[in-house]
Amino acid sequence: MEKRTQLYEGKAKKVYTTDDPELYIVDYKDDATAFNGLKKGTILGKGEINNRVTNHLMKLLEKNGIPTHFVEELSSRETVVKKVKIRNEEEDIEKESKSLKEYQSNFLVRYYDVLKREKELWVCCWWIR
Repeated sequence: MEKRTQLYEGKAKKVYTTDDPELYIVDYKDDATAFNGLKKGTILGKGEINNRVTNHLMKLLEKNGIPTHFVEELSSRETVVKKVKIRNEEEDIEKESKSLKEYQSNFLVRYYDVLKREKELWVCCWWIR
């Protein structure tokens, strides 16, 4: 798979297009911020940890029947993900709550696109045990 154009760069990751228009490559960075972005620095290995933890959570979600964007871990920092539509949170809350009731799930997970709301992936690890 060929990494092509950088599509997005945030505090924790860069997202690249690939030779497949339905797949992206996420490259996790070692950059760190504190105090709402006022303090910036680097934590060596942070990108690798974020990649491994995120991929582990995505595999757990898949194992429990919750589809994700995860395709394949390429390296310690890079993962191939599916191109997904960024969802409208307000419209989807009602749909998801009905879906969860139908499945009578014993845990609550809110999953969002890799390009948005990364913090919620950390929250869901407390719900999955």
